Amino acid sequence: MVVDVGSVPLSNGKKLPLLGLGTWLATDEKELDTALRAAIDVGYRYIDTAEIYKNEHVIGAVVEEYIKNGKLKREDIFITTKLPLYGHDDPEKYIKQSLEKLRTDYIDLYLIHAPCPFDSFSREGGMNPVLIPHIETWKVLEKFYNDGKLKSIGISNFNEKQIQELYDQATIKPQNLQVECHIFLKQKELFELSLRTALDVGYRYIDTAALYRNEHIIGAIIEEYIKNGKFKREDIFITTKLPPYGHQNPEKYIKQSLENLRTDYIDLYLIHAPIPVEDGGDSMKQDEHGNLIPALVPFIETWKVLEKFYNEGKLKSIGISNFNEKQIQELYDQATIKPQNIQVECHILFPQKELFEFCKKLNITFTAYAPIGSPGRKAVQKGESFVDEKPMEHPLTKKLAEKYKKSPAQILIRQIMQRGISVIPKSTNPNRVKENFNVLDFKLTDEEMAEFDSIKQNTRLFLFDFGKNHPWHPWKDDLKKHNLI
Repeated sequence: MVVDVGSVPLSNGKKLPLLGLGTWLATDEKELDTALRAAIDVGYRYIDTAEIYKNEHVIGAVVEEYIKNGKLKREDIFITTKLPLYGHDDPEKYIKQSLEKLRTDYIDLYLIHAPCPFDSFSREGGMNPVLIPHIETWKVLEKFYNDGKLKSIGISNFNEKQIQELYDQATIKPQNLQVECHIFLKQKELFELSLRTALDVGYRYIDTAALYRNEHIIGAIIEEYIKNGKFKREDIFITTKLPPYGHQNPEKYIKQSLENLRTDYIDLYLIHAPIPVEDGGDSMKQDEHGNLIPALVPFIETWKVLEKFYNEGKLKSIGISNFNEKQIQELYDQATIKPQNIQVECHILFPQKELFEFCKKLNITFTAYAPIGSPGRKAVQKGESFVDEKPMEHPLTKKLAEKYKKSPAQILIRQIMQRGISVIPKSTNPNRVKENFNVLDFKLTDEEMAEFDSIKQNTRLFLFDFGKNHPWHPWKDDLKKHNLI
């Protein structure tokens, strides 16, 4: 089957299909083989891979078989692959290697995978930079382009300055740029639309954080709604959080959040995580090996600043997020104003029963994030840090969704609410924003709640492995369980 998905012309006259099959993280050869066959059979003619994905040989074998069996011609399929980060010192070697693995005489589009060349690449040992000028690497791509082995050449993950620098020096100009582009990246308009939709259907609780980089958008829209008389400031509840790099100067980040949110006070302000790190300039500072640099500021010292702003009326309530029991108790015992809320991951596969009861005894209210399993988390969780569990696909969730004529997400949100836990499902899809709010017209029975309670699973989906080497990481046992330390 040949399906015309459309294409965009490259500067050299070649055509890049508008829709293709990505193969990042497709390391299970059997699964990829099946997926490739299904993709080609339904009409995919654009396959994207890379040397670093370690699956070129699987793609090559399947495509070769289809060509030999007359199911497609080589010119019908468009293959993109990439020079690895560790290939800049010998691009010729990796180009030839890709040609061999893909079992082809030419590659349709060959990209420099990233503008940061290294001579080694390992999860444990970090990366050793090799400062080979981009133009030197590019010249080798130009040679293979002129030889007809690479039909088009381009770059990936370069910034504007790097693109311009290479463009100015190149004989054959880059013909394509591949970059991350999705709803979590930039797309301010979509976020604004989803926020307006949420407010219009009745949401009055907005959760954000300095780390999310969207406080300014929320502030502008809420200010607009207040000015237009759609609600009063006291009608909306805003939570934001101190970033991990803010423990050395909480006052700076509290004032910054107040300014970004265009408000005189914040309803609930949380310490985002018990993993304080050095401030790298509104970012988490790293050493030369890419490891976070801890800033071992005692929690109580950070907390005292929150207490100060609480007493001044700038923070109406204060709390914590992602702390473990020991850390909660330690802070609780030292605090003058006790934590009033904790925000943690909580869903049917990780119900947090013990922590919930522990916090209830301390009169700390509970807020659940990722109540439906955060299906979009794969965009930010890489490799072994991705825990492949899906609460929305649990048989009980599906059964009750069918019974109540609701979506699996609505069932999961309702279940958390009936436990007496505040819940903050995240979505930037306006339709799902509406759907997630439509959970007030039904109630799960006691028997159904008991069924959920009987699920024998306790799997954390958010491991915070970015801070795995931090001495205060709250869940070391979970990191060990997933072989991350």
